[in-house]
Order: sequence, then C-alpha cells, then structure tokens
Amino acid sequence: MSPNFINFYVSAEHPGVVECREFSDSPVVRITLRKVSKVNVNVSCDNLPYEMFAKGLDLDHQWYLFENIREFCRIDEPKT
Repeated sequence: MSPNFINFYVSAEHPGVVECREFSDSPVVRITLRKVSKVNVNVSCDNLPYEMFAKGLDLDHQWYLFENIREFCRIDEPKT
C-alpha cells in the first residue's frame, strides 16, 4: 500500500522537488517533479490521496467552548 502524504513542502531553493510526509513526525520523502513531454503526458490517478473530512466537534465540546472560552475571544468590528 502506498503512503498517503498529507504534509507537503516546496522551496525556491530546490525547484521541481516536493518534500512529503505521511505524518508531521514521519521521515521526509523527496519527489522530483519532471515534465515528461509537451504532448501525450500520461498521469496515473491510481495513487492520488483520498479525501479526508473533519469530524467536527461533538455537542458537549461546542457548549464547553461557548460557555467557558467564548468570553476570551476577540470580536472584530465589521470591516468597511
């Protein structure tokens, strides 16, 4: 099974190279991006990462934040 990278880093110092990590503390995997040709470029969609959705906060935690933390949050005035 191929790794599912979620952390990516690119730098102008190393053009064409992407540093990938599966997790924030995983070892770095360097991938070199190359343009194969101007015509008939074959791209495989088999190894693309899967889409992940956030679970969100459960109702108890939402109420905790509302009742205990909200007062410490800054309220910005509407920008005109």
